Formats: sequence, C-alpha cells, structure tokens
Amino acid sequence: MKANDAELAGLLSQAERAGKCLVPSCDRVRAILRRRAECGAVVRPMRGVYASSACWNGLSRFDQALYVLRTVQELHPDWVFCHESAAVAFGLSVSYSSLDVVHVATSRSRRNVSSTNVRWHVISGDEPVVVRGLRVTSLSRTVFDCMRTSGFEQALAVADSALRMSGKPSSWFVSRFKRLGSGHAHVADAVRTMYHADPLSESGGESIARAVMIRQGFALPELQVALPQPLHAGRFYRVDFLWTRLDGGRVLGEFDGMQKYEDAELLGGRSSLRALADERHREAQITLYGMPIVRFSCKDVMDQALFVKLLERYGIPRSTETALAERKFERSRSDSAQVFTVRSFEDGPFEPFGA
Repeated sequence: MKANDAELAGLLSQAERAGKCLVPSCDRVRAILRRRAECGAVVRPMRGVYASSACWNGLSRFDQALYVLRTVQELHPDWVFCHESAAVAFGLSVSYSSLDVVHVATSRSRRNVSSTNVRWHVISGDEPVVVRGLRVTSLSRTVFDCMRTSGFEQALAVADSALRMSGKPSSWFVSRFKRLGSGHAHVADAVRTMYHADPLSESGGESIARAVMIRQGFALPELQVALPQPLHAGRFYRVDFLWTRLDGGRVLGEFDGMQKYEDAELLGGRSSLRALADERHREAQITLYGMPIVRFSCKDVMDQALFVKLLERYGIPRSTETALAERKFERSRSDSAQVFTVRSFEDGPFEPFGA
C-alpha cells in the first residue's frame, strides 16, 4: 500500500510540474486512481484524466482548464483547439460554464461526433498558432467564434479582453469578422458588439455590467479613472466607473469581484483579509472627494431589475430611446451601434475636501 502511495504521489507530482493532469499508463495505476477518486484524494476532471484534489482545488478555474487542455494536447498532438478552449489559451474572458467542454476544430470532410467532454466545430481557412504550448485557432478567428455564439453580455467580455490583451483597435477585429462572416450566423451581432468594446475594462464582470447598462439605456461611464490619493502626492487610486449626472454631479462605481481577494497574482503576497482591509482604507480616502460610490457585484448585475433600480437611485442618466434602439438593432441583425454618455466640459482636476 505504501509503495502504491509513493508511486502515485510521484506520478501526480510529475504531472503537476508540467501543468497537466495524470493519464494512467496501465490498468494497475488506473485502478489505484479510481480507488483514490472514490475517497476524494484525487479528482477526475474528464474521463481517463486525474489530478490530486489538493492541487486541483488550489487552481483557478482557468488554470484547471489549461491543465486539461495540455493533457488532451499531449494525447492528441494534431488537434487544434477553438472557441472558448482557444480563448483560455489567449487569456480572454470567457464564462466558467463554457470551460466544462473541450472545443476542437475539424473539417467538413472529417465531421466528428461530439461527446460529453469534447465538442467539434467545422473551421476552414484558418492558420493555427501555438499559444502556451497549445495548438489553437488564430486570435481573430477565436474572438469571432466566441462572440458570435455568445449572448451580448459574454460577447462584450470577450471583445473587451481581446482589445486589452492584443493592443489592437476594434476596427482591426471588425474588418476580419466581415471577411470571415460568409456562411456564419450572428456575424452582425459580433460586429455590433465589437463597436461597444473598450480595452480599459479590466475584468469580465466589469464588461458584463457595462453590457447591461447599454441594454438598459444607461449613460456609459468613464472607465478606470485615476484619482490623486489625498494623503500621498503623486500616487493615484483608480476607480472602475465614473458617471456625470445631468445636474453636473459625479458618481463613482466599483465592481466587487471576488478575484481581487482570491487571485494570488492580484493579492501580491497579501492574505484575503489584508486585501479586504486595504480596500476599505482605499474607499475611506476616496470618500474625501464627496462623490457617492455605488458598489455592485456579479450577483447584482445578473438581477437586471435590481441593477436598474440601483443605478436609478444614484441618479445615473438613462435614455429609453437608446435602450429601444439597441433592442431594435438586435432584432434586425444590424451591425450598427449607438452609445449614450454624459460629459461635463467645465470639470477641472479632481480635488478632495480640504486640499
């Protein structure tokens, strides 16, 4: 028994160092892994693929997807990943629910039957690239496929992240979407959504919140606005959103995503408790500007009736005409986009009270 434990620990550790899951090489190891899975010591992310529970549970959802993709790529070196699987390799913002399936490109002459864990997509005329050791569809093709097969909220998250990580303008993607568009559904939706994209959006949650604002006809906020720190000259706080109301007043908005308290890279060596304390200290100083701060979470955004009521209570400008126009564009499959925002031309630099 001890020999089996030591052997299995060595195999799992070797796979972890490579950023992969373990694929048993023989029936004996497979039987041991199955017994360990029954008692919870290991997990089986997909059929025939295993990882230690301690390692797996310590990974982010996106790193878990990368582990699976690297494992599948090792088993099938000729496969090319596409759609959300390719998006994970590029670091694009996709929904967690889309990560349960491995998306693979195929040709019309080799139509494969999709299974529980693998979904095949006919893709032609694209030159695969290698990203993070994975063979994937090109960036433009990946973004195109994800956006045209997603709803507006998730498509905007993909678009924002594509602009942010590539440094390319939305026009670059739009021109490629139109070339790729022949014979594909929802091309106009993808183009219209890309017109709304903004690289300043820093997370999928912020993008989804902005998509709801657009659909509901709210004025678009400025993103990632820098406020001088009241107590430290030359330093700045950045806020997620800033609106100008019709009376000239300003409202700050903060998206409360859990990533800032869970992601090791964002924590920078701090504990989650320390990060929460730092966030409270930051907000206490921002209140010196005398601007109301509206905070909302992903749960708030998903309840659109609640989110609308929240923004209205803070006096965020809203245009019924803009909301109706956006819905009309969606129904007509038009690639046109309309934006609504409020700006003040008399605003000077931000100054906290007592400055």
